[in-house]
This record gives sequence, C-alpha cells and structure tokens, in this order.
Amino acid sequence: MHRKHKVFLDCVTVANYPDDYQTRLTPIFEEQWQCLRLFALEAHDIALSKLERNYERDRDDVQRLAAAGRIDPKVLRDRYEKELRVYMVIPEREDLTLDLWIES
Repeated sequence: MHRKHKVFLDCVTVANYPDDYQTRLTPIFEEQWQCLRLFALEAHDIALSKLERNYERDRDDVQRLAAAGRIDPKVLRDRYEKELRVYMVIPEREDLTLDLWIES
C-alpha cells in the first residue's frame, strides 16, 4: 500500500482504549479514497491509549498534542477515570503516570 498509495500504517497489536472511543472516531482522507475508509482516534483517546505503555515516544506524542492545544487535562482525567481505569492491571501505576503527564 505504501508504494502505490503513499500510505504507511503502523499496526498496534495490543492497546487499551477508553470505552466509548468508537463514538469519537474521526474519518480522515474521505475525499481522497472512495474504497477505503480510515478513522483517527480523538486526541484524548490517543493519549490514553499510550498511558499504560508509557514509552518516551508516547510521552513525546502526548506533549505534542498538549502543546498544540488538543489536550484538556480535565477531559483527560475524567475519561481515564470513567472509561479506562477499570481495565488497568495496576491502576495505581497508571494513576501516577497520568498525574505526571498532566503536570508536564
């Protein structure tokens, strides 16, 4: 696909998403492709999907979203507590990670 259409996809095998992420998906490139539909996660859902892994590149991605004004700390915390925390293996660790992300 990348040679013919210049599209690069990065498959994620395991990730935790907030419960209602499907309702917030945004279609992308609608006008460019008629036989392919792509959807992007909303910015807060992107951030929360990276919370448990917490690699340096994940933190960088979240900081870029925040610097661009796409992350509201209140929405991030609320969505985490209502839609994601219950699925965390060690929720106290993710609580701390979220606190650190919001501070930075």
